[in-house]
Amino acid sequence: MRFKQKLHLYTQNGDIKQGDNKDMTQCFGLNVRYGQYKESLLLIELQMKKTIKTTLIILLILIGINETFAQSTEKKLNQVELMKQFLGTWKGEFGNNTFFKSENESFSNGIISNSQVTVDGKIVDSISQIYGYDSELDKFIIAELKKSSSNIELCLIWFNSDTTGEIIITNPENAPLSFKFEFKDSNTIEQTSIKDNNVVNTILLRKINE
Repeated sequence: MRFKQKLHLYTQNGDIKQGDNKDMTQCFGLNVRYGQYKESLLLIELQMKKTIKTTLIILLILIGINETFAQSTEKKLNQVELMKQFLGTWKGEFGNNTFFKSENESFSNGIISNSQVTVDGKIVDSISQIYGYDSELDKFIIAELKKSSSNIELCLIWFNSDTTGEIIITNPENAPLSFKFEFKDSNTIEQTSIKDNNVVNTILLRKINE
């Protein structure tokens, strides 16, 4: 109060007594100290904002890492067990009275498959396939022989969910077709042929009891 009163007195009268210089100096000194204090508060506030911003960035990074880790640690599909869904006898129709019949039996960690293609009830082709699990690829390799061809066809087949998967021909190279399959239920498979990212045809294979 003393400083405020004297400052007000000097302002009103325009008259400064020599003996009051000390009080004026104290008044200005107080203003300087207040300015320094205010500046310190601003610096502290800026530092706090920087700290909060840095903390938020770290939290966002940690959240991202946790999400990535969670995705990478999702349940791994058991390809060997899932492939057992193909076991049994399956029959499908290609159209024009052309039918496909496949008998799949368990062998080691894979499958032996023997199939026939018939037209109007007559066998026009026979196919034998061996499915073997490759642990490094976590996929099955199919080796296929056809009676109508002297070439050996190699494919990769795998599940990308409990009911869906893909088949890619690896030999011959640059084969035009790839396939996707889906188990609609335990007795029905939908297989789609794909060429140049376009669906060529879709067939249904149904499990039959013999």
